[in-house]
Amino acid sequence: MTSAATTISATYSMCSTDSHDVNWKNNISQELSQTNTIGSMGKLQFDDHGYPVGLKFIVCSFHNMDPDKFKNIGYWASGTGLMLVDSTVYQNIFTDFGNRTLVIGALPAEPFNMKTTVGNITKWEGFCIDILNEMAEKFNFHYVISEPADRIWGSPVEDGTWNGIVGQVVKGNYAFGVGPFTITSVREAVIDFTKPYMEEGIGILIRKPNSESKKMFKMFIPFAPEVWGCIVAGVIAVGVLLYIVNRITPYSNHKLYSKTDQMMLKESIWLVYGSYMEQGGDPQPKSISGRLILGFWWLFTILMTSTYTANLAAFLTVTIAEKPINSLTELSEQSDILPLAKYGSNLYTLFKEANGGIYQDVWNMMGNMPRITNNQDARKLVEQGFTAFMTDRSQLEYIVLNDCETYSLADESFNTAGLGFIMPENAVFSDAFNYHIMKMQEAGLIDKWKQKWWPSSDQCSGSDRTSQAQTLGLESLAGPFFIFLSVAGSAGILLLIELVYYSKGFVGLTKCLKISGNQEPPENEKE
Repeated sequence: MTSAATTISATYSMCSTDSHDVNWKNNISQELSQTNTIGSMGKLQFDDHGYPVGLKFIVCSFHNMDPDKFKNIGYWASGTGLMLVDSTVYQNIFTDFGNRTLVIGALPAEPFNMKTTVGNITKWEGFCIDILNEMAEKFNFHYVISEPADRIWGSPVEDGTWNGIVGQVVKGNYAFGVGPFTITSVREAVIDFTKPYMEEGIGILIRKPNSESKKMFKMFIPFAPEVWGCIVAGVIAVGVLLYIVNRITPYSNHKLYSKTDQMMLKESIWLVYGSYMEQGGDPQPKSISGRLILGFWWLFTILMTSTYTANLAAFLTVTIAEKPINSLTELSEQSDILPLAKYGSNLYTLFKEANGGIYQDVWNMMGNMPRITNNQDARKLVEQGFTAFMTDRSQLEYIVLNDCETYSLADESFNTAGLGFIMPENAVFSDAFNYHIMKMQEAGLIDKWKQKWWPSSDQCSGSDRTSQAQTLGLESLAGPFFIFLSVAGSAGILLLIELVYYSKGFVGLTKCLKISGNQEPPENEKE
């Protein structure tokens, strides 16, 4: 082809040197009609109008399954035009995988990916597996799930490579990765993500505080310790005030009444205490001022007793556990519970590369924590009560819903991001996957699978508690028995002290005083 063009150019230049010759096109056509050559395209010749004749071209297109190769889609001939092998012109537009078997990367993460092995048969199920099965049916492929040897989701390594599932997808060992992959800019630099199928934040899983130690004394929980202290102080203070008023007022002066009608300090305090216990007491104050104090004390007693009774019913039948950790800030500000994240996860990388702020504080606390790569190992550490496990909140919700007696979930979540599958960069099936995920969301399939894999309630839910009354066991009411036994024991000790004091100390002292005063002892003592 090159030699023919050179010949034409040389011939035309010999015929005319005028660049403005209006017949230059006709001259070139005439020269082309007389030109033929044999080159890499075969025998090339032109007609009188300068068009090639007798040519036949193979038409190719990039193939969607192998972008580095071409696929023959048809032929073009000078007489017949374009003839296609089938109706698909652009073979790089993805339609399906053609019944191929793909190797998919995944790791267990309840309830997204759950793996069960019985004998030599391994079965995968879960929320993401349902999405994968829908994809396999839509795009005509079979799959084999493979776990990376390091059992890591994927994070950058110091030498610039990636480990885990992300690294295997980058190397081409996996067609794509399935699971709760957090969409981040760091990962986006080496792989592509599908459209997010779920928005997710990071939660904090902790062990539920042991309420058994407080269960025995639940009857005292309705009031805080400071309230109980104020009540005791109030009984004493009102008793002293009532004594002072009755001592000073002329209508209740001790001189006007017999000793049996007088209200001494101990009688005043005992009267106030008996009123608070709704037991009454004698003697009653004689003055209006004293009765005013006692009357409003009765009103105070009614209000406090009603409040206590109402709260006691709730506390005896409902278990309310206080969470020691409710946010990432609270976690970073204490030292009893240490943070934990899965090694190689996006969250682990986030804390590791933090240059300041609360994330760096958390990373400094994680320095001595063991390296774990799955939820099962993390749960064992959380059960010991000294670890707070951080990962996708939906995974932690699944754990709490299935074992609400052991675990508790902090109220706050942080670092909210989307979850998606991972694919090689510029994968030919990425647009098709994204479009189908959007269709699944619009059709309600994603919500349907959420309801399938996440329980709607747990055994600790309020609806279960209020459905029927709970029987109170001895462990819930043993506190008053122990208190009464301790008080009875104290009373017995005081009784012995009184007997010893009266029989030896007091009587002996009286005898000494009488002898020193030259007084004769009473008749009963003479005997």
